[in-house]
Amino acid sequence: MEPALSSWLLAVTAAVLVGLSKTGMPGVAIPAVWLMVEAFEGDAKAAVGAILPVLLVGDVFAVAYYRRHAQWDRLWRLFPSGIGLFEIDLFSEEST
Repeated sequence: MEPALSSWLLAVTAAVLVGLSKTGMPGVAIPAVWLMVEAFEGDAKAAVGAILPVLLVGDVFAVAYYRRHAQWDRLWRLFPSGIGLFEIDLFSEEST
């Protein structure tokens, strides 16, 4: 079933609000969640699943744009702990 035009408009508006919140306007993302749930006709799981790629794409653009200003020595120190936490989570899900 093809989504209605109103669903597309709500989803695009939510994506724009999420983008604005990533620029430093933190309260703007609150209505974006509601708009995305309305776009997916009350299916909260699908709405969260649709917002996550929007957030990830925003992060990829931010890294591409600001990579010259990053303090890479600090970031490299975070990677081992992130990988370790990922592995702990991976193994804990397999045992359940």
